[in-house]
Amino acid sequence: MLKKMRNGAIAAMGGTLIASSLLLAPSASASQMGTQATECNTWKSSDGGTGYARCWGLQPLHQFRVKVTCVGDRGQKWNLSGPQKNKSGETSSVRCAGAPDRAGIITLSYTTGSIV
Repeated sequence: MLKKMRNGAIAAMGGTLIASSLLLAPSASASQMGTQATECNTWKSSDGGTGYARCWGLQPLHQFRVKVTCVGDRGQKWNLSGPQKNKSGETSSVRCAGAPDRAGIITLSYTTGSIV
């Protein structure tokens, strides 16, 4: 009798562990659910004066834009942002005023976010 109770308790504990692991396991990855992660690339023009960003896998009602920090020939710095784009494969670009002779890009990035 004691052996049956112990075996029943062990079986119940095993069932609890299996059930809890199923609750904690992710149900599906983003690729399995048909959604994509947004991927973006940035680059500068050959003269270093224009920054570009292009993104793919944008979700509905999402957008992106390129952001640059420019530096002038006297060391002054300023931030610029390119136009917002909301379609995958489009390119956002912005040029530092005075480039390439009197200004250039020192940092280059992008931002993404919701339109609403």
